[in-house]
Amino acid sequence: MWPFSAKLDATTKARDELQGRKRVAIDGQVFVIRRLNPLLDFNPSSMPQIFSSFQSRREPSKGPADEARALRDMMSIVEAGTVGIQAGTELLELSPKPQKGGQAQGITVEDVFRDQAVGAKLYWEILLHSLDRFRGIKKVFFYLTSRFTLFMLLRRSMDSLPIQSPSRTAA
Repeated sequence: MWPFSAKLDATTKARDELQGRKRVAIDGQVFVIRRLNPLLDFNPSSMPQIFSSFQSRREPSKGPADEARALRDMMSIVEAGTVGIQAGTELLELSPKPQKGGQAQGITVEDVFRDQAVGAKLYWEILLHSLDRFRGIKKVFFYLTSRFTLFMLLRRSMDSLPIQSPSRTAA
């Protein structure tokens, strides 16, 4: 049956490429992500900071409101850019956020961000996939500069988040 599965895999790969989808393996889980268009995928009132061109010259404040906004922006980008999670042969889609007091049916963005390292890596891959628009030598230079820039931004934002180790330190 291998000729048929090879043709099916080629068809799926071509369809994913045309739709702007990509499969990414993060810590043993396979996520299917898509390119983001900030003008179509986000409400103008809740646009993530990374897609807005406004930057202030003031020194950024390190308060809990800024940390909450950074995490909320990361979650909204992951929610908009994730098509689903590959589980065997089927694709599990992310469930929308439940209403107050309700239970979510399936996997939500909060479930992905329970391990913040997985959430941050997925956020990183979605941004790189969304910003990667070039071919040839331009693509190589853009890839290197965007990786470095996003790494620095991610490192700065992760330094401000209060992350606790899952294992206790010896006293």
